[in-house]
Amino acid sequence: MLARKNKIYPIDQEPKEPKEPKEPKEPKEPRQLTFKVSPKKAISIYGLQRFPVTLYKDQWITLIDNLDNLRDFIKEHETELATKDPEP
Repeated sequence: MLARKNKIYPIDQEPKEPKEPKEPKEPKEPRQLTFKVSPKKAISIYGLQRFPVTLYKDQWITLIDNLDNLRDFIKEHETELATKDPEP
């Protein structure tokens, strides 16, 4: 038996050579945001990330009412914050 990278192969069956790296995919167009009412009667926004962002109506209203504060916070902490590339 021949062991390589935590895998065991019979001696007569050598592991295959690693494949060449795939070329990077072309970036897709950003997803359009969609809104839905969840089964628990909350608002879910799809298209920001892999899973929906779901908040109740009063939470969304509070967030919307504080958008200027959020924008100011982002500007103050610009160097500390990361950005996420769109998902492939």
